[in-house]
Amino acid sequence: MAINLENRTPHELRNLLDQVKISDLPFDEKKRIIEEIQARLTGAQTVRQSQILRDIDEGQGDMDDIGGE
Repeated sequence: MAINLENRTPHELRNLLDQVKISDLPFDEKKRIIEEIQARLTGAQTVRQSQILRDIDEGQGDMDDIGGE
C-alpha cells in the first residue's frame, strides 16, 4: 500500500499515524508506514526548530541595540 506523505501538515500526519495504528493492515506494512510517518514528523520538527533558532539569532542583534551598548 502506497501512501503519499508529500505536502501533508504535521497535524495531518499525526491523524494519519493514528489511523494506520488502528488499521487492519498486515504488521509489516503497518510498521513500514508508521516509520515513514514518524520520520517525516521528526524531519518537520527539526526544520521548524532550526527556523526558530535562526530567528532568535537574527533578532539578537536587535535586542543588543535596545540596551544601548
